[in-house]
Amino acid sequence: KEDMERVKSFYQREGFTDVTVEYEIKPDAKKAYLLYITISVVEGKKYLVGSVILQGNKDITEKEILSRLNSCIPGKVFSQEAMKNDITGVQGLYFDRGYISAVVQESTIVNSATSRVDITYAITENQVAYVDKIKIRGNIKTKDVVIRRELRIHPGEKFDGDKLRRSKERLTNLGFFEEVSYDTEETKLADKKNLLVDVKETKTGAFSFGGGYSTVD
Repeated sequence: KEDMERVKSFYQREGFTDVTVEYEIKPDAKKAYLLYITISVVEGKKYLVGSVILQGNKDITEKEILSRLNSCIPGKVFSQEAMKNDITGVQGLYFDRGYISAVVQESTIVNSATSRVDITYAITENQVAYVDKIKIRGNIKTKDVVIRRELRIHPGEKFDGDKLRRSKERLTNLGFFEEVSYDTEETKLADKKNLLVDVKETKTGAFSFGGGYSTVD
């Protein structure tokens, strides 16, 4: 059953959205320990992307958003996986501009005239969010000040994806942490959120030495 899902996913990535995959198992007539597996595939139609329409974007231009679409664009093979990759790219664009609550919802329809899939992205930008407080969690031996001095983003600034990525790189390069991740926390003000920096410290170094002797010595 797992293999059937893998075959189905493979076809869907290639544009065969309606594919069906089934299997049948039959034992050998003479040797009961032998099984014959027959896989039946109905490919269906291969779909390509028709048009891509944007709705709801106000503060970021259509040109900028379309530049982030690489996988599911007109003329290319349509698949749900490719479309999700493009949605992640659009959300990343908004996040970099401080719109960390932006929502991108997709809808698709098969155009009867072209037999292609038309995609509509409905964008709810919401408002730019600013950093209220920065809280650090998970550090036991490392002092807060060591972590804070590596952060490129500060309270009062708007959330900036590029600054957060550079902050994570700087913290990772210290060699003190196995993992560095971010989260946000709501505050009383809608446009301000606390930035939570979660770290997992590496094991501390150890020093050891040994000695030995022989019967001759």
